[in-house]
Amino acid sequence: MNVLILNDHCVKNPAELKLLKGLCDGIAASHKIQWVDAHQLEVQPCQNCQKCHPFGECVLPEDDAHHIGRLLFAADALVLGLSANAPNLTTPGSALLERCRSALAYRDENGASHPWRKHRPAAVIALGAAKAARPGAGADPLRPGLRSMLNTGGFTLVGTLQECGEMESADALPLIQRAQNLGRELSERMYFAV
Repeated sequence: MNVLILNDHCVKNPAELKLLKGLCDGIAASHKIQWVDAHQLEVQPCQNCQKCHPFGECVLPEDDAHHIGRLLFAADALVLGLSANAPNLTTPGSALLERCRSALAYRDENGASHPWRKHRPAAVIALGAAKAARPGAGADPLRPGLRSMLNTGGFTLVGTLQECGEMESADALPLIQRAQNLGRELSERMYFAV
C-alpha cells in the first residue's frame, strides 16, 4: 500500500525531519512510502476554470501538480508535515492541493463533492518554536480549511504529533517513539480504506 508524505515546511528543520522519519520507521516495510517536499515543486496556480470537474484532471499544461494529484489519488494514507506556528498549508502547499482537488473528490450533478476513496488514514506532524505557538494549539493543530480538505478527500485524521520548542536530545527519543507509534497506527488503518 502507498503512503504519501507531504512535507510543507519551507525550511529544512532537522527536528521535524527526525519526527517524519521516525513515523516512516513505524510504517510496515511492506508499504511504499513516497516523500514530497511542496516547496520544491513547480506548480501553476489554479485558474478556477472548473474543467477538472466532475471527473477529470486539471487541463493546465502538465506540471508537478498532475503528478502529485495521481499520487494523492493512489495514496492509501497521507502524512502532512506542517509548521506548528501556522498549522495550515503554506502558499505552495495550498496551491498544490487546490490543483489536486479533482484527485481527492468528484462533484455530482448537484455540485456536491464526494471523495473518490473513503476512510483513508491521515496523520499530521507539526513542529515549531514555542514563542510563536498558538494558544490552545495542543488539542487540535489543524485549522478548519485543512481539516475540510482532509474530509473532502476521504481522509480520517488518526493522529497528530505537535511539538512547540526545540527538540533537545533528552526530548527527542520519546517524541520519535510517539512518531513511530503513529506510523504503526497508520499501517494498521490502511487495511480498512475503500
